[in-house]
Amino acid sequence: MPAARPGTGGDAREIGQEVWNQQFDPGTNFVDVAIQRLRRKLDDPFPRKLVQTVRGAGYALQADP
Repeated sequence: MPAARPGTGGDAREIGQEVWNQQFDPGTNFVDVAIQRLRRKLDDPFPRKLVQTVRGAGYALQADP
């Protein structure tokens, strides 16, 4: 899971399993909506963006520089 391993990615299935302990249908956007809400709280008010989209892999939290 990205929160447990900053800088590494996780796809929607992995995030759903780790965060909610549930298997989500890959066709739903449940995790995408949750990530969008997380970005509003963590990223929008600040210049440094922590939640990153990893193309073809999922999402990751930005590791400290």
